[in-house]
Amino acid sequence: GRGGRGEKSMAKARETRSRYKTFEFPALYDFPPFFTLQPVEGTRETQNEAWLELILAFTRHFRVYELDVAEAAATSPLFRNDAIDRKLSEGAIRELLDLLVERGQAEWSSKAKGRVTILWRSVGEWASLIYKWADDLGKVNEVITLYNLREGEDSEGREFYQLPEPIVLRALSHLEKQNKAVVFQGENTSATGVKFFS
Repeated sequence: GRGGRGEKSMAKARETRSRYKTFEFPALYDFPPFFTLQPVEGTRETQNEAWLELILAFTRHFRVYELDVAEAAATSPLFRNDAIDRKLSEGAIRELLDLLVERGQAEWSSKAKGRVTILWRSVGEWASLIYKWADDLGKVNEVITLYNLREGEDSEGREFYQLPEPIVLRALSHLEKQNKAVVFQGENTSATGVKFFS
């Protein structure tokens, strides 16, 4: 009967929540109107800020760098709360992501706005973290491959470990502009090298 379906969706909601239990959702997440963008400007601004904070906190916590909007709308607990049977529409998600793009905290992968890269740290912040790592390990004036920088033992446990190549390359380009590094192109991206300067 109908009761069975309700129990099934509640069980699914509990399962989803337990899979993401290492992340603490804000209290607003359990408030149904949070999932409908509000028409009153002042309320909407407060709501937008809460959503942007949640998106950045969630993606940072789970080290998510890219989102497919349709997939995230359909399956991600970031945008759907099965416990209260509410979800944010794809249109609302795009509006919020547009705000992150305006702030330099996200970038659309195409004009179609189907995928987005989330920058929960700015390119400059990533550049600083990478440079500090090289400096701390005495790797200044050494050539390091992009592979070792992203995946090597020395970077394991660092915030930039397994950071997508395009973001790492932009961070290195940022360091080049500051004369703190030079990038040597390899046969493929992983073979690309970087030398840091003091």
